[in-house]
Amino acid sequence: MLKEIVMSRRSHILKLPYTTKIHGNWYYRRRFPKRLSDAGLLPDTLKRKLLSNPDDYNALIAEINRCNQEWQSMISLHDSKDPIHERKVMLLRNAHEYLRLKGLRAGQGIATFSYDELYSLFPEWSKVFTQAATEQIPEADLLQGNTPAEIQKLASELLVQEGAEPLHMLSDVWLLYMERNQGIKSQRDLTKETGFWNKFLEYGGGDCPMSEESINQYLKDFNRRRTQEIKAASISRQLNTIISAIRTYMEKHDLEYEVKRPKLLRDADTTVNAKSPLTYNEQHELIKLIPEIDDWQELYILLALHSGMHPSEAVKLDLDSFDFSRQPYVFILNNTSKGKTEERTRTIPLVYRSERIRQLVESTDSVSKLRSMEASNVGLQIKKILVRIHPEASAYTLRHTLGHNADSVYLSETAKANLGGWSGGKGSKLSTHMFKYGRGGKDAEERIIALANEVVKMLKHLPK
Repeated sequence: MLKEIVMSRRSHILKLPYTTKIHGNWYYRRRFPKRLSDAGLLPDTLKRKLLSNPDDYNALIAEINRCNQEWQSMISLHDSKDPIHERKVMLLRNAHEYLRLKGLRAGQGIATFSYDELYSLFPEWSKVFTQAATEQIPEADLLQGNTPAEIQKLASELLVQEGAEPLHMLSDVWLLYMERNQGIKSQRDLTKETGFWNKFLEYGGGDCPMSEESINQYLKDFNRRRTQEIKAASISRQLNTIISAIRTYMEKHDLEYEVKRPKLLRDADTTVNAKSPLTYNEQHELIKLIPEIDDWQELYILLALHSGMHPSEAVKLDLDSFDFSRQPYVFILNNTSKGKTEERTRTIPLVYRSERIRQLVESTDSVSKLRSMEASNVGLQIKKILVRIHPEASAYTLRHTLGHNADSVYLSETAKANLGGWSGGKGSKLSTHMFKYGRGGKDAEERIIALANEVVKMLKHLPK
């Protein structure tokens, strides 16, 4: 029976899209759109050898998905609204590559070359040049549609151009970023980041050679356009990634540009796309759903109601994050240096269904289940529950719900910040040290009790 299953999975690869067998090895092979290959922007096909064991079906699917992502990213980088600009970029890139393959570089000059040597270096362009002179035909007419001659003509011009430097394209920045982060970041995160990098190129006018001027102008254009589309905090996060990628590339290639981070415009809308919190009635509906959901989902929701916890924090929890040896019970979020910000490292007293939380932690595999999942998958599963109550809800909605509940009972800004990890609690939050000391923060007993009283007041509207 096991043999039949293995044989079935091996044969199933034939049904997977974009796979083929060559000399006994499996390959991913997928054609690029004809409009891009005909323009010389991309080759006809993307082909990658599949390294996964054909018996490991899940690994194989994951590798094919990565190849699909690479295929899509390459199209996105070239699928511009301005094909003329894109073709100029392609010619420039290929001209530099042509010189490299000939052992030459831009700006080298031709003083040491004879006429015959130059003719042999650029044969296609030399034929066009000679024919144009002999037959009195405009060079442009002969060059039209002759891509090899166009590339060689540009390469010959770069060869003699004073001060010409090696070519670095903005698209090269993202290729390095993808290479450095493949396997480190989730495919979902890389896809999302590639999306706004492509907008960075699109809003600037398409791919172009790197320079201090082009980098800073593209950043300004991106900042201006995104202000009309998303909230300021999201723009700031996207700029962080873009600028970090640029600086990483500059460091690798020893480039010295002054990268100027653009300031958010004064009229930047900081409320666009803000998630609405769950109302009291909707929170009651959420609690009523608990018998229908998994243990780990119940644990997530109960902890999030106390803390505004979100998926990237939940997947870092372990058994040492909880202390049930004292009253009130407490748990700590971001018990490492990996939290999104320093402020979000926080200790939270558990006052609502605390015994149920203890049972979920100690008697089920809820914590290990969370640790085994990608944050994106946690968020997706929680969202599926929340949209049953509010169609526009997401896992992040529970964070806004924490703020809503705190404001509804006029919780102090310090208590609110301590719970959610917002910057208003900086300097007053219960520290990791206080949690660990004496296995329960005995030196902060009075502060934990005071915060617990606030949480009781904040969550008293929830059904028992």
